Amino acid sequence: MARLLTLLTLASLETTLVSLPILALTSFDLPWPFLLLVVALGVAADTISLRLPPRMERTALAVGAALAVLLVLARQFGGPLAGLAAFLPGSNGLGLAYTLTLIALFLYWRGTRVATRDSLSVSAIFGRGAAVMVVALLIGPILGLGTPLGSAPAMAHIVGFISLGLLALALTHAEDDPASREKRLGWRWLISLVIAIVAVVLIGVLAVALLGGGATMEAAQNLLRLLIVPFALVGGLIAYLLITFLGEPLAYLLRAIFARISLLQNLMPQPEQVTSGGNDQGMFETVTRLADGATFLMALIPLVIIIAAILLLRRRSQRARAEDEERESLGVAASLASDLRDLLGRLRNPFARHLVGLQAALAALRDDDPATRVRRAYVRFLLRLEARDLTRAPAQTPAELAAAVEAPQAVAALTAAYERARYNPAGVALADAEGAERALDSLDDR
Repeated sequence: MARLLTLLTLASLETTLVSLPILALTSFDLPWPFLLLVVALGVAADTISLRLPPRMERTALAVGAALAVLLVLARQFGGPLAGLAAFLPGSNGLGLAYTLTLIALFLYWRGTRVATRDSLSVSAIFGRGAAVMVVALLIGPILGLGTPLGSAPAMAHIVGFISLGLLALALTHAEDDPASREKRLGWRWLISLVIAIVAVVLIGVLAVALLGGGATMEAAQNLLRLLIVPFALVGGLIAYLLITFLGEPLAYLLRAIFARISLLQNLMPQPEQVTSGGNDQGMFETVTRLADGATFLMALIPLVIIIAAILLLRRRSQRARAEDEERESLGVAASLASDLRDLLGRLRNPFARHLVGLQAALAALRDDDPATRVRRAYVRFLLRLEARDLTRAPAQTPAELAAAVEAPQAVAALTAAYERARYNPAGVALADAEGAERALDSLDDR
């Protein structure tokens, strides 16, 4: 039951993220419950495809995407056949049908990703969605598009977005914590959570109602216009400089080139003029077809991207998470530079023999300081054990390994020096390095 509530909350949040910009920037007749139905269709298709054999999952997703598109087109045009007829060449509703197809596929794709959301991804979605919401609600009234900012539907979307975002964050965070999952997802915890969210939202709504109004809304829009004016002035100045220093010399150069070409044409003997209006008409039709083809190809790019995201980004390829597993967000960007250096080093000589394991570790220890010398001696010791078919188990400590091999005194001295070099490299002296190398040499004599 708790998982169903989480999925419903996430689907509602994804719906609001799309419904609010549609409400603020367009006049489409797409109510929020209808958009939620399209997202739910994506959730259902994703769930069903995971229960099918791998060879049939993309077919199921494609069928669901087609149903989502037909559903949205039927809502706007009065029926699926009328929606498909809008795609005919020369139809007045071609642009509208194309836009609605993109919206339907985007909603469906967001629905297929609902079950993969965790607290980190929901936090990112909530933050980015808040930015999109602010931009859409501010740009819409300025351009005279969509629903006014102070209207009841717009306020309902704002309140719903904040409430759903907070609820989704709390639910996904509770699911990500295995230790307290059962305790937190009880009915008492859920009721307390809903009451807390409602209280926070009501306080915000009351504050806006007391301090807001038509004058406040108009002042906010005027303030936004004042904030945009400096950017417009800077942009106009940059455009003026570009036109003055680049546009005018370029225009002068083009005029000189065309004048020279026209002069050369006047000096050349003129052939007999053959008037043929059919050739001009054929050339015009060719250019028109080329322009239509280019427009068609550009319109296909967003569709191909969304369809590829639906069919290729599959949850089946992800590793199943155990019930008692805790997940952490690792800072993998910190090692990005070293990974790129290693990759470029391999590409520099792709046919060379690349070292792995202890050989690679030994090759990386190139410095001549005492700590590196001690570590290099210990790695050589491990390599010599490998040559004798003796390896250290992953769970075996260096001290346990020292007790399991011959010459325990020399190995113990080498191990002690290695542990000092590993955990306190600044405290390793030159005598420690020389002692480790002598211990290694004594092991070689055996």
